[in-house]
Amino acid sequence: MADTARPRINFSKILNSPDILVAVAIVTIVIMFILPLPVFFLDFFMSISLALSLFVLFLVIFSTNPLDISIFPSMLLIMTLLRLGLNVSSTRLILSKGPQFNGKLITAFGQFVVGGNFIVGLIIFIILIAVQYIVISKGTTRMSEVAARFALDSLPGKQMMIDSDLAAGIITEQEAILRRKSLQREADFYGSMDGASKFVSGDVMVGIFITVVNIIGGILIGLLKFHMDFTQAMETFLIFTVGDGLVSQIPSLLNGVSAGIIVSRSEAADTLGNEFKKEATRSYYPLWILAATLTFFGFVPGFPWYVFLPLGGLFGYLAYSMQTSTKKKVEEKIEKKEEEKPVIIDKLVPIEPIALEIGYSLIPLVDKSQGGDLFERIANVRKQIAYDYGMIVPPIVVRDSLKLEATEYSIKIHGVKVASSKLYPDRLLAINPGVVSEEIEGIKIKEPTYNLDAVWIEPSQKDIAESFGYTVINCSTVIATHLTETIMNNVDSLLGREEVKKIIDSIRDEYKTLVSEVESVTNIGFLQKVFQNLLSEKISIRNIATILQTVADKLEINKNLDPDLVSEFVREKLKNQICRTYTDDKGRLRVYALSPKLENYLANEFEKSVRLGVYTFPPQFLPNFINKILEFEKEANEKKLDYFILLVSPRIRRQLKMILSSVAPRAVVLSTSEISPGVSLEYVGQISMGDQ
Repeated sequence: MADTARPRINFSKILNSPDILVAVAIVTIVIMFILPLPVFFLDFFMSISLALSLFVLFLVIFSTNPLDISIFPSMLLIMTLLRLGLNVSSTRLILSKGPQFNGKLITAFGQFVVGGNFIVGLIIFIILIAVQYIVISKGTTRMSEVAARFALDSLPGKQMMIDSDLAAGIITEQEAILRRKSLQREADFYGSMDGASKFVSGDVMVGIFITVVNIIGGILIGLLKFHMDFTQAMETFLIFTVGDGLVSQIPSLLNGVSAGIIVSRSEAADTLGNEFKKEATRSYYPLWILAATLTFFGFVPGFPWYVFLPLGGLFGYLAYSMQTSTKKKVEEKIEKKEEEKPVIIDKLVPIEPIALEIGYSLIPLVDKSQGGDLFERIANVRKQIAYDYGMIVPPIVVRDSLKLEATEYSIKIHGVKVASSKLYPDRLLAINPGVVSEEIEGIKIKEPTYNLDAVWIEPSQKDIAESFGYTVINCSTVIATHLTETIMNNVDSLLGREEVKKIIDSIRDEYKTLVSEVESVTNIGFLQKVFQNLLSEKISIRNIATILQTVADKLEINKNLDPDLVSEFVREKLKNQICRTYTDDKGRLRVYALSPKLENYLANEFEKSVRLGVYTFPPQFLPNFINKILEFEKEANEKKLDYFILLVSPRIRRQLKMILSSVAPRAVVLSTSEISPGVSLEYVGQISMGDQ
């Protein structure tokens, strides 16, 4: 029968697993508290404790960010546990063996410090303990508490900055996630350090207690068990006690220093040595003053001139070298500056395409800790416009401004204020869509986006207002809606050639032939105008293939076509998309039409304007015509139509929209050639004017 295979322990796998090694180390430390430890292993583990403390100190000195060694609090706990275990083991050996104790490390430290006089040794040891407890431990604990408090207090502001950068498009969503994780790790680290600093102070107190126990217990055991006289017992056990205390307290002192350094360097940009070098050599004046002071001390009677004069000379030499080096660098900078070309200010201080400025009372709208969601709304605005219209909205910069009133906001396009309004942060805005007759108590205003009647109401009135038919929104929604409409109203200035080129480049791989064909018959400027014409009337350019194909087809026939005319051809190709936008939930397209007589009159006048370059309408015609359009737009609102749509001939659609764009911007002007065959048309009314 074959032998049963015995399971083998894979030591190489254990050694390559840090988690297993840490678990074994902690179990070994716990065993130290229970079982006697041979002298050899006591020396070995005490050396390991000292080495670990030095290693951690060097890690801290050469680190540039506390999060580089974020496990420091855990390391501090394990090393403190190791020292306490060694203290228990060494105390057991010292008290049990007495004069026969032969721990090399403890004996060497004790004899070195005592130096033949155990009273002096005891005093020096007490001083070391005092330094560790009063200076290092208390200072580190206090710095940890302050650092933790400030880290938590600054958390909302830092989160707001991340949200601002995300909303402005400066960073991606993935980068924002990484920043938030780093911010959370930083807060957790300083919170852990606040607790870990208590390990340092607690370790010192335990060290003092163990030292006292060792001295008293050692003397008693020496007198009673080993029959030593008092002086001999005092001298023997004091050497062991001081040596044991030093072996345990020196690593503790190093850990306390490490904790103090890592907490005090939270905003460090470089290693400790490099930062010291940079800051100590900023100016040579302190070195000159130091050199003069040391030289003066060298001539004071009784002072060791052989110490102060060489030091004064050394620092004087350093000051002179630094002064010479600084002057040389300044001269090189001046020469380099003279060789530089004139600075172009426009390139150094660019104007943001879109900026939202808010008064200080509106800051809570962007502060997540106070429930603010404006940044999320702005990010959604950019996403929604990109999804609905195919336009890449430039980053939107949000900042507070002392030039505005406390509750005011303004929207700037290329540095020019194009829209503004005032808000009531503690209220909600109830908007009358035009069909509500009941009034509600509050502050009456005109809604800033569509100029509708609105009322600022108390939050407790929300249910009542909605039951009346009001549309109730909060301040963030007011700004987001106003921002969206402002962007679409200024699309011609926001959609530049660079943005158009990015759109074309994004589809180049997918539509190589089409893009190549378009580029052979036109340029970016022509496409920019076509895109602007479509977007200005809220027609999406996401169907980019159809748009480019139409442009290429028309320009192949006639390269001299006007981009405005080509835009009309594109609209005809997008008829299905356009009709789907304006049909109601029953699939109907409810429109107003011009009387045939009025339409023919406008067509003739528009043709004249093309030849002459100016409109030739009678003086009162345009004002009367515009008033008539506004009357029918009001009627459409009263009939609860979703849109006020004018259906006209293709001959007059473009010019009519140009006339109405400033006086009735919400009016939709469609041509009969833009109506999809499957759409159900319903004529709501006909517009006519006297003799025309």
